Order: sequence, then structure tokens, then C-alpha cells
Amino acid sequence: MTRTDAGDLQLRMLHRPTGHRRGICLLPEVPPDVAAAAAQVLAEHGEERERRLATIAPRPGAEHTTDDEIVYFLDRFGHEYTVVLCGADRADTTGLKAAAERAGCALVLV
Repeated sequence: MTRTDAGDLQLRMLHRPTGHRRGICLLPEVPPDVAAAAAQVLAEHGEERERRLATIAPRPGAEHTTDDEIVYFLDRFGHEYTVVLCGADRADTTGLKAAAERAGCALVLV
């Protein structure tokens, strides 16, 4: 099993849409094949990529999305998502894990 296959399987197990919690959220550093897998999982649940696949983009002029921006997004909108896909190279994921947990989302490092 490849890393992509393992990530796809984990995503399928974690994405259980109910009520308002119907989307998947990702960060710009997530590889394109993982983003495509997330879009496919959403499609299998009858959801449109444009409506339910959110990317937490960096501030205008910034190179990367900061942990504070991710925490803000999850605190404000996390109730709409089942999974947050994040690059595995983030230095400290403790705050991100806590924010995802508060929002009821699974944080998946890819």
C-alpha cells in the first residue's frame, strides 16, 4: 500500500458527514493527489468540491498559512468540517490538534 492509498483509506474512514458537518478542509501545502482524493470522497457523498472543500489560504502577501490562522479558522468554522488535512512538516501541531479537537474535526497530517 502506498502512502497515497493509506491517506485515502484514512480519509474515507474519518469523513462521516452529518448535519452541518459536511466538508473537508485542507492547507495549501497538501499534495495535489491528496486534495484530489478529498474531492473524490466528497463527490462520493454527493457534495460539490467548490462548496465543501475549503482551503485555508495564507493572508494576502504571506507565503504560508500560520498556525494562528488555522486555529482561528477552526474556532470559527470548524463545526462545518469532518477532517482537516495538514502538511506533516508543521513544526508544532499541538495547538492545531487542540483546535481541531475543539471543533470536532480530525487532524490528518500528510
